[in-house]
Amino acid sequence: MNKLLSLVGISLFLFVITGCATRETKIVYITKTKTKFNFLPKRYYVDNITLPKPPNKKIYLLADPIKRNNLSTNLILELYKTIGLYKIKLRAIKNYETKIKQGVEKINKKEKAKK
Repeated sequence: MNKLLSLVGISLFLFVITGCATRETKIVYITKTKTKFNFLPKRYYVDNITLPKPPNKKIYLLADPIKRNNLSTNLILELYKTIGLYKIKLRAIKNYETKIKQGVEKINKKEKAKK
């Protein structure tokens, strides 16, 4: 039993010594990076586009079939105009993002050329 306890004690002692041994420190170099965030200009916001309102319920229900058809058609045409405005805004946003990406790529090429 004494031999067992002494063996356990020695093994624990060896584990502690090997765990506390000093290691060679490793030097890690970190490259400096700059991050710039460009906010989307307000002219690209889509919250200034108003959605057309449907015709008044009472007027629509009391109207004859031809007038109902006209009211529905006018609403659909207004919705198509609104969709067109959204598409114009989205196309402008995509063009803006492409322009920004090209600028970032130019800066990255210049930084790589310096190195």
